[in-house]
Amino acid sequence: MSTSNVSLTAGSLGGLGLGAGLGFVAFTTEHPLLLGLARLAEPVGALWTNAILMVLIPLLVSLIFVAIVGPADTRTAGKLGGLSALTFVVLLLCGGVFSLTVGRFLLTLLPLDPEGVEALRQSVTGAAASSAEPQVLSYAEWLVHLVPRNPFRALADGEMFSIVIATVLFSLASTRIAPEGREALVRLFRAVSDASIVLVRWILLLIPVGVFATVYPIAVATGSAMAGVLGAFVLATSALLLLFTALLYFVPVWFGRTPLRRFARGVLPAQAVAVATRSSLASLPPLIEGAEKTIGLPSSIAGLVLPLSVATFKVNRTISSPFQLMFMSYVFGVDLQVAPFVTFVLVMVLLSFGSPGVPSTGWVTFPFYVAMGVPPQGVVLFAGLNAVTDLFKTLANVTADMVVATVVARSSEDAVRGGASEGALLESSAKGH
Repeated sequence: MSTSNVSLTAGSLGGLGLGAGLGFVAFTTEHPLLLGLARLAEPVGALWTNAILMVLIPLLVSLIFVAIVGPADTRTAGKLGGLSALTFVVLLLCGGVFSLTVGRFLLTLLPLDPEGVEALRQSVTGAAASSAEPQVLSYAEWLVHLVPRNPFRALADGEMFSIVIATVLFSLASTRIAPEGREALVRLFRAVSDASIVLVRWILLLIPVGVFATVYPIAVATGSAMAGVLGAFVLATSALLLLFTALLYFVPVWFGRTPLRRFARGVLPAQAVAVATRSSLASLPPLIEGAEKTIGLPSSIAGLVLPLSVATFKVNRTISSPFQLMFMSYVFGVDLQVAPFVTFVLVMVLLSFGSPGVPSTGWVTFPFYVAMGVPPQGVVLFAGLNAVTDLFKTLANVTADMVVATVVARSSEDAVRGGASEGALLESSAKGH
């Protein structure tokens, strides 16, 4: 691992540890000075995160464009996209089965205080309905929304799935224009990509300060009268995601023929950024660098599969959302049936490939929890804990992104070898005749 990667990891973990530790002290002591520090740190953390997100959309768009238009054989991009989509679906379904089995078992082991559960249930079911309901799009509106009527507005609103679709369509159209125009566009987007990566590295130099300023206010605000129940949910969800993340390490070994140690070294810098920023997009530059330089994946695969995976694939959705439904159903006394639960998991598979453009993507699953019988106020309460569990969700997502790249690289390599062997066999047969 390079010195810069070591500094990145140490800086992010140091900022995270200091922010969480000092935040816990502030929460328990309620010292005015520490509480005031949280109010000062919050805008600093938001500013640092916004600076990263500012440059990541042009980076994402330029990487996808160069990956599709740059190669001479555009059929390669279609093949890689198909292999990636198949790997996405398989991992999502595995996540749903994992959540249903391991999650239910974990729920029986939690030392939940019956009085705390009852107090939380009474508090939520007796609360008044929220005056502001979240804006949720219907399925028809969501499908129409996937192809943006105004791509510039989609860019401004950060609607990632719409941006990816618009970029892919524009890239495919660019492969059909005159060679001189196509080459000019490739040079332009490659320059945008290079400049964006440099800017991201500059911003990440401030990672210790940025991580501390992001984590500290969250740590200060964590806790309530029902902290035991809510804390158990956070710990259980985090443990479930960490266990699945650990199991992901063996997928490249079994299906990608990648040594475990090499994969771990390659994905570690991206994981550090993921934990620090809670953003898969922010992890894209170290993901690509680790895939190419440490794991040894071809740049043509890393440059296409990883941006697509980061933008459209969220493996945590079929793990955290079903477990959250099971946990809330237990706390609020909801009778959870098997058939509706399986349907809920399949819906989460669909939602894992993108979210409609709503004010907060955390509200996308809101109506599905309510449809399963969970009180709306309970959904709102548990949604507030996403700031903590998001760390482990992003960690799982980024690890899965690298897993997909290694599996697709090996699968495409095997396909090429199989095609070459078949061609040699046909040639030998023709000579025999």
